[in-house]
Amino acid sequence: MTSRPLPLDDAARAELDALRTGLAELPRSELRAPTAPAAVPRLELPTLPAPTIPPALPGIAPDAPRATVDPARAARLDARLGALTWTDWHADFTPDGPLSGLAIGVKENFDVQGRPTRAGRAATHPPADRDAAVVARLRSAGARLVAGCAMTELAVCLDGNPHRPETRNPRDDTRIAGGSSSGSAVAVAAGFVAAALGSDTGGSVRIPAALCGVVGFKPTYDLLPCDGCVPLSPSLDHVGVITADIATALATVLAMATPGLPTVPSPVRRRVRVGWPVDWTAPADPAVNEVCRTALAALPDSIEVVPLELPLTTRTSVITNVAVLAAEAAITLRPPVTDDSTDPRARALISAGARLTPDEVRAAHRQRLRIASELRTALRSVDVIATPTVAVTAPPIGATAIPLPDGRTLRWPDIGDHFTAAANSTGFPAVSLPAGQVDGLPVGLQLIAGPHEDAWLLRLAALLETTRG
Repeated sequence: MTSRPLPLDDAARAELDALRTGLAELPRSELRAPTAPAAVPRLELPTLPAPTIPPALPGIAPDAPRATVDPARAARLDARLGALTWTDWHADFTPDGPLSGLAIGVKENFDVQGRPTRAGRAATHPPADRDAAVVARLRSAGARLVAGCAMTELAVCLDGNPHRPETRNPRDDTRIAGGSSSGSAVAVAAGFVAAALGSDTGGSVRIPAALCGVVGFKPTYDLLPCDGCVPLSPSLDHVGVITADIATALATVLAMATPGLPTVPSPVRRRVRVGWPVDWTAPADPAVNEVCRTALAALPDSIEVVPLELPLTTRTSVITNVAVLAAEAAITLRPPVTDDSTDPRARALISAGARLTPDEVRAAHRQRLRIASELRTALRSVDVIATPTVAVTAPPIGATAIPLPDGRTLRWPDIGDHFTAAANSTGFPAVSLPAGQVDGLPVGLQLIAGPHEDAWLLRLAALLETTRG
C-alpha cells in the first residue's frame, strides 16, 4: 500500500525554505580529501583509574544494596520530573560482571526485551522480542536495567513531547531538560540511575547532559552498534551514554564496545594544546563562555589553551547536519510521521527533508567531508577542540527567545545544536562535562578529538573533572 504523502503545510514550507537557503550558501570550492590524522602523537596523560561503580548515588538508600532505589521516593520525584516511562527497580542482573548491579536507564528508542519500543510516540507497540545490541551487552556485563527514559518524539526535537508529561530539569523544574535524550539526562541528574543510554544525531546526548549538569559522551561513529535502536539518520546516528562522572562513562562504553576502545600511541612530547575556536564560540552567552574558559584555565601547566579558526565548521555545520538528518529521516521515519498525532515540529522537518533534491542532499554530504577535513587539519596543530556544549543554560519551558546581558537575543531551539552538530556530521568523538554554573544553572564544556581517539579524550576529560573537584 502506498504511504500517504507528507503534507507541505506552512511549517514544512518554512523548514524547506530554511534548508534550501542554507544549502545554497554552502561553499562551492573544490573538494579536497581529508588530511591524514595528526602525525604528532598526543602527550601521555595520567592513566584513568580502573572504572568502578559509584558506591552510592542520590536517591539510593545508604544501607541498601548497590543500585537499589527507593521506589516510593523515585515515584514521588519523577511525578514532578517526568523522566521515566517504565521502572523495574528490582531487575535481575549478573552478579559477576564488570558492571554488576549498576543501575541503567534506557532511552525509549532502544529495544528492551519485553518492553514496547515507543520512541516517544503515542501509538501502541508490541513488546520487543529481543534486546538492542548495546542493551544485550550491558546485561551481559551485569548492568541492572531498571528504567525506561522519556524522549522527544522520534528523537527529532530538543525539548517537549505532546505525548508525554513535560520532562523537567532537576536543577530547576521550570526549565527544560534538553533533548532528545531528555529522560536519560534527568534520570542520571536526579539520581535514579548511575548511567543511561541515549542516541545522539545532532547533540541529543550532549545537550541534555550539559543542561542537567552531568556527563554526556558520544563516541566515534560506529564504535557502538545502533542495531535495535529506532533509526533517525543512519549517517549521523550514534549510541551514547549519560553518566554522573567520566569513570562511569568509560565503564559503560567499555562494556558495550567490541573489542574495546581503540588506542592511539601517546609518548611524551610538547604540551597538550586545547584549541578554542574564537569565531565559533562567539555567539554563546558570554557568561557561558567565561565558565568554560575558567574551567580550562584550571588545567595543569602541561596543558595550554590556544585560539583556533574554524570558518567552515562555524558557518555550515548546523545546516549540513540538519539537511542530512531531514533527508534521511524522510526515509527512515516516513511511516510514523504520516500519523496525524505526530509532533507537528517533527512532521514539518521530515516533510521538508522529503522534498530536498538529490543534488541538494549530495551537497550536504560533500560539506560533511569539508568539515571533517577542516577539523582534521586543526587537530594537527591542537590536540583537542573545546567549546561550550550549549550556547546558553537551560531555557525556561516554552521559551523560544533567550535574551542575553549583552543585548542580543538567541533563538531556541535554533541555537541548541550550534556546537554539537559538527561531531555528528564528521563522526568525531565528543564529550560534554560539567564546567560550572551561571546563575545556579549548569554549563557544559564540550571536548572534540580526532576519530578513534575516544580513550585519550576520556582521559583528558577525567583530568579536567579532577581539577574541578
